[in-house]
Amino acid sequence: MPVHDFSWESIPPEGLTDFGQALSTIAAQLEIPPMPDRALPPVVCVVTDGMPTDDWKTGLAEFDDSTWGPKAVRLAIAIGTTEGEDVLAAFTKNPELVFPVHNSGQLAAAIRFASTMAVKVASDTGAGGRGIELLGQHAVQLDDDSDDDDDEWV
Repeated sequence: MPVHDFSWESIPPEGLTDFGQALSTIAAQLEIPPMPDRALPPVVCVVTDGMPTDDWKTGLAEFDDSTWGPKAVRLAIAIGTTEGEDVLAAFTKNPELVFPVHNSGQLAAAIRFASTMAVKVASDTGAGGRGIELLGQHAVQLDDDSDDDDDEWV
């Protein structure tokens, strides 16, 4: 399909947000094995559009109790709503690492930040264990880099 023939169709939010199950699944991958005993800290970026609909506290406890969970660089992107930002702050352990986004420009900026700065901090051996603190200092307000004013998500 040619790009000029494409039209975006908004999809209303619906369904389940199994955040606890997602964290449990990730926690299983943060054990040794499958993770090696020596590695850079994993970067885990959660992207969600709503409140968890399951037992997220149990999933978070499993994540925190996993071998690599406490060492992980954690970020969260909250799409279109402020519901659940407290849950995401509990996951990241730092509310400055929860990025609310309300349009495609902000989402692109959040993903760009997550994929560059977080990896840089995780691999910075000179940070002396202060990687998460430094990441919070680099967290910035996401600018809307799209020129579409009607692109707001609610």
